[in-house]
Amino acid sequence: MRLNEYQQRANATDQVSDTQRIESLMTPVLGLSGRAGALSTEYLRYLRDGAAYQAFRQRTGEVLGDLLWYVSNIAHKNDLTLEDIARQNLEKTSNRWDRGTGEEVGAPDFDAAFPDNERFPRLFAVDVTPTRKPDGTSAVSLSYNGNPFGDPLTDNAENEDGYRFHDIFHLAFVSHLGWSPVLRGRLFFNCKRKSSPAVDEVEDGGRAAVIDEAIAALIFNEAQKNSYYEGVNSVSNQLLQLIGQLTGHLEVSRCTMGQWEQAILNAFAVWRRVCRQPSGRLIGNRETRRIEYVTNP
Repeated sequence: MRLNEYQQRANATDQVSDTQRIESLMTPVLGLSGRAGALSTEYLRYLRDGAAYQAFRQRTGEVLGDLLWYVSNIAHKNDLTLEDIARQNLEKTSNRWDRGTGEEVGAPDFDAAFPDNERFPRLFAVDVTPTRKPDGTSAVSLSYNGNPFGDPLTDNAENEDGYRFHDIFHLAFVSHLGWSPVLRGRLFFNCKRKSSPAVDEVEDGGRAAVIDEAIAALIFNEAQKNSYYEGVNSVSNQLLQLIGQLTGHLEVSRCTMGQWEQAILNAFAVWRRVCRQPSGRLIGNRETRRIEYVTNP
């Protein structure tokens, strides 16, 4: 039986179908709440009685059927179909939990249509060297093929917190998502897609770079509240949704929330290692969509 067929037949049994009456709208909502409580009661009894409660499976099925009826009724009274709801829910959950790391699962390649000199390298190594400013402030120098990223970076904070290593986040975005307007414009990569003025303007331009930096600051701020994701295997939906809002008009919006989550978790796993031993080499791999860190002996 198709979901819409069930919905049509279930609605034919509705005893309060006049949507002009408040009772028609509220009855299924209250019924849904009540039957959800009944489901909890069934599980409570099963926890208490165990296998002796032989009617558990049958009663659970009955309650789930009631819940489905109420969901169907609420949907109908809001001009929604169960099939549309189910389809949208699968799209949402797939976007959230798709953690695919390769082309075979549809991860986008934003450089595919561009010449080699306008593509991120498939494999890259960035050297990390600790240093200090003349005033004694801790800093870090990064270089790629002998070319520095720029001036040595500090935390730009009263108390050192490791933000000087935040280019790791951008490198993780490149490795996992094939995206980082900040790094496209840097001398060491220098792979802005100038053969397409529109792409160069919108995707690789200043506004996109600002969003890239904003996301780096955003995830760092969130990580500070969560032990920098040490021992954590997920990122909050709220953070991922906010990233989605910031990047909604950019090509990277094609990446799933799950892929963003993997990029963030991998970035902080590497970041924590670099903080502990800031002398080594960051290795990014677009094929495996990972970034690793190898410390100097």
